[in-house]
Amino acid sequence: MPNSAEGCGIYIHIPFCHSRCLYCAFYSSVGKSGLHSDYFEALKREAFERREWLLSHAPVRTVYWGGGTPSLPDARLIVDFMETLRQSLGDAFRPEEITLEVNPEDVDAQKLELWTKAGINRYSMGVQTLVPAELKSIGRRHTVEQVKEAAKLLRNAGDLSLDLICGLPHQTLDSFAYSLEGVLEMNPHHLSVYLLELEADTALTRLIKGGRLSVPDEEAVEQMYMLLCQRLKDAGFTHYEISNFALPGHHSRHNSAYWSGRPYVGLGAGAAGYLNSKLRCVNKPDLNSYISQGPTHELEHLTDTELSEEYILTRLRTCQGICLADYERRFGADMLRRLCANAKQHINAGNLVLDREKGFLRLSSPKACMLSDAIMVDLML
Repeated sequence: MPNSAEGCGIYIHIPFCHSRCLYCAFYSSVGKSGLHSDYFEALKREAFERREWLLSHAPVRTVYWGGGTPSLPDARLIVDFMETLRQSLGDAFRPEEITLEVNPEDVDAQKLELWTKAGINRYSMGVQTLVPAELKSIGRRHTVEQVKEAAKLLRNAGDLSLDLICGLPHQTLDSFAYSLEGVLEMNPHHLSVYLLELEADTALTRLIKGGRLSVPDEEAVEQMYMLLCQRLKDAGFTHYEISNFALPGHHSRHNSAYWSGRPYVGLGAGAAGYLNSKLRCVNKPDLNSYISQGPTHELEHLTDTELSEEYILTRLRTCQGICLADYERRFGADMLRRLCANAKQHINAGNLVLDREKGFLRLSSPKACMLSDAIMVDLML
């Protein structure tokens, strides 16, 4: 029986892709459609191994299918897996939100009917941009027309979240504004807008370092982000996390659980989980080994210093910020004094706000969000 009001989440990693996007550093395998069924059987076995953990942290409140490309495999595999979870966990399985990441080119009415049967009630679609030249520069397969058709279908089936990226090759302030207006016309409930990160050992990073592509400078990206924040505010969206914006009542419950430190289990090759307040578990990113032998877990026992740093990194990303009373309860009065001392320079500079009445330390503005990495480093000194 459920024994925790807090509950837990499940993240499921699907490491299959049609092709690798040039900027992507996540674990994935191109092709290998013949392994889809075997992989889902391996997922079932791992879910059974995690059954006792899930029951002890019940109820399961959120499920998130990420990748890779979870919309690529036969949707019947997802239906079957979700039914297995329901039968295995019984009353402990009561998710309020089940998210599926999708690519526009995979969405059709037949798949959507099956995803709905599986219980999917939230869709996160990777748009990235509505400018064809920008899509080509990052190796995306879909067309703008496919985005529009997929959005129509998904919008009528559940909550719709769309992803955009700031700072793409060829992107300008005007072209970013064009993409932003285009996705707003699709009436999403939620937008995730990420700053392009040039991860080590990706094709895009190599192209840029080799001088074959260029990206907008920091000033141009900041202008895009400022435009974004104001436009979405005017459109009624709440800026509830640095990269995430939602209409009232439509924030991502699963990702919000990440940022608040609630436990979740990761299933699949390369998946990560946060099993308790001090233990992180990462599955080895090896598809063939996962199918044949099951997951190889790498357990990371976090020190108090690491936990404090993670607390700062996750909480400061949100609109609420760091709850000082909670931070003191977890890490002690000395650590709180150190945090506040480190924050003074950024409070004086206007980048942090100390809300004494509510007891929170938070970023002050969209411009401060652009400086958040440097601010977080200073807070952790």
